[in-house]
Amino acid sequence: MIKTAILDDNPKEVERLISWLENHPNVQYLGDYSSALEIQKVTKDVELLFCDIEMPEVSGFDFIRTLKHKPQIAFISSHGNYALDSFEFEPIHFIQKPIEQSRVLEAIERARLNIDLGNCLKDFIFVKTGTSDFIKVDFGNILFLNSMDDFVQIHLENSRITTYTRLKDIKKRLPKTFIQTHRSFIVNVKQIHSVNTKDLELHNGMEIPISGSYRNDVKKLVLES
Repeated sequence: MIKTAILDDNPKEVERLISWLENHPNVQYLGDYSSALEIQKVTKDVELLFCDIEMPEVSGFDFIRTLKHKPQIAFISSHGNYALDSFEFEPIHFIQKPIEQSRVLEAIERARLNIDLGNCLKDFIFVKTGTSDFIKVDFGNILFLNSMDDFVQIHLENSRITTYTRLKDIKKRLPKTFIQTHRSFIVNVKQIHSVNTKDLELHNGMEIPISGSYRNDVKKLVLES
């Protein structure tokens, strides 16, 4: 059963959603909420969230950014122009209002498949490189990431991508094969050649610093490998 909730302040749309969710054999319906403040207390239990983007206090996008535990997201909106912006959050679906049952069922099925597979097929992220441009980046092609003021540089074998986000936000979207070694650096573990107490060396010879606060994490990685 997929633990599912709704964040939307439109009573008519919520009522329709509830009728479909409560009657779905694979859904455990947890409730509907009209504000981010209300739902914040239960998000750790939610596996699938139908989230409206245009909310009165905090937008759906801004709310998702605050979450430490991010459920699978199906964004809902009256405006299709939000679809591209939603890529940043890697939703399983973008559903335009008025909501159609077929779209809701698609979202549930995608969530079910992700849960069954442990999300093991997901090996990429979309990163924002401009006001409206997103680039798909395969995890396997990343050497390391480093933060530079208000943006992050993603270093690949022969190029680098600049994305206007914070390192701590992009870290939440990376798999466990990445490790933070410094407040400004995250490294792809598969690219590490050697490690000492002060830095690590990648296969291409590049050295990445290890700071004191992250040294135990790196040590644990070495000992448990």
